[in-house]
Amino acid sequence: MVRESECRDDDLRIPPAHRARGAHEESARRDDHRLGHGVESRLPDGRFGLHCRAARNRDRRFRAAAHALHEIRRYRAHRDARRSGAFDLRRHRSEDRARASAAWRVVTAPASRGDFVRELRDGGGVLLGSLLGVGVGVSGLLFYTSGIFVADLAKTIGLTRTQFGLASLCATTAVAIANPLVGWLVDRFGVRRPAAFGLVSLAIGFFALGALTESVAAYVALQTVTAFFAAASGPIAYNKAISAWFERHRGAALGITMTGIGLAAAIVPPLLARTIAGHGWRTGYYVLGAVALVGLVPLLALVRLPPSYRSSSPAAAGGDPAVPDFHRSSVFWMLMAAFTTLAVGFAGLLQHFVPMLTDLGVEPVRAGSLAGVIGVAVIVSRIVVGLLVDRFFAPRVAVGTCLLCIAGCAVLLVYGAPGAVFAAIALGAAMGAEIDLIGFLVARYFGLRAFGRAYGWQYAAFIVAGGVSPLWMGILFDRTGTYRSSLPACMVILSFAALLFLRLPGYAPAGTGVAPALHRARR
Repeated sequence: MVRESECRDDDLRIPPAHRARGAHEESARRDDHRLGHGVESRLPDGRFGLHCRAARNRDRRFRAAAHALHEIRRYRAHRDARRSGAFDLRRHRSEDRARASAAWRVVTAPASRGDFVRELRDGGGVLLGSLLGVGVGVSGLLFYTSGIFVADLAKTIGLTRTQFGLASLCATTAVAIANPLVGWLVDRFGVRRPAAFGLVSLAIGFFALGALTESVAAYVALQTVTAFFAAASGPIAYNKAISAWFERHRGAALGITMTGIGLAAAIVPPLLARTIAGHGWRTGYYVLGAVALVGLVPLLALVRLPPSYRSSSPAAAGGDPAVPDFHRSSVFWMLMAAFTTLAVGFAGLLQHFVPMLTDLGVEPVRAGSLAGVIGVAVIVSRIVVGLLVDRFFAPRVAVGTCLLCIAGCAVLLVYGAPGAVFAAIALGAAMGAEIDLIGFLVARYFGLRAFGRAYGWQYAAFIVAGGVSPLWMGILFDRTGTYRSSLPACMVILSFAALLFLRLPGYAPAGTGVAPALHRARR
């Protein structure tokens, strides 16, 4: 932590005019302390403020953070000047790196309990509404319940497992194609209207599946159309709302939000199976449509963007004018490469986990129970990873999940069935981390003005890669007759993903009000 004595005006080389203004503000700040009023700390250039609530120690910390941010900007200015050839930075490089590193430790200090209480007080309703909304959206209802209808559809319309797989692939592809459009709609119209449109479309799609499914072609077409128009009910809108309300504890809030999908996957299928057994599969689709409509209640009542975000100023929206050109940033494509590589490496393991265990001699009933362990690990991992990224550099947390998944593959390869429990936990941890990390890193690197578009593209690429992974593993199994060659291949792919995460630069720290920046001060 940088001490105040290390943040002298002489060291920062603040212009005399700014130094005089800072002295005047310091005098006013002391008067406010004596009167017990709130305090506002500003950077020497006066561009933004950090607010302190009548506490001497927090005021000292924020003043140190303000000076520290000045150091970071100074380092970045020198770095940009060096790249443009304006002057030689070799004499100042070591000194500035030390300053920037120390400054970063100030502004990335762990958030206090008061910060958590304040964010939870302001955004707790949004958090609850997002958790419920994402659970009854396309991710929680359509994809986690479609398998329950397979047996009845096979008897009614002659649906085969291959045709069911084709329908699932078409639905997944439709969501991937729609996600960039959904992101643009969220950035253009806010979070409520696109999400409400998605929930209504999902309900209409379920009603149509129950009433109009008379052939395999109709089933595949209805699944695809429903997935495309219901994509707006997915996590994009909810994650943007959470990112706008939560700054210091954004990772934990995103993790809690995404547990809604896991809760829906745990609660809805058993109840739906009883409904189908008692009243038929068409009634099951009608019930799902009604549940999707019920999801409109928490969405319209609780989910909203903060008033400051709805301001017309770019800074209030959490970004700068250059952010909409995120697709021109090398970091955007590096981030996409890292997450798609991660999906190619582990998504197929989830789909083939039960057959893999049965090939190792595990009984089918026990293999299904171990698959349930993955679901529990997903829910726990979402919260744990969210807490970790609030405390540590998020790409390094992503590297940790890659290494954990590699360890799970290695244990399963070496020990076979006895290592299945550890492998299930490792796979669940990786699955629970990926969507949280996508939303967190997109918000940190590119801000909130273009969050929907950037997240939509990243999530779409991740979904496509997740669909490719089971395919290549299935082809490899058909050619070799065993999964023993798939596990080393997954380990190699996950290693590449870890290397890509290590190459990601630093991002703007939480709680500073700084526009997103692609700098390497953290490194």
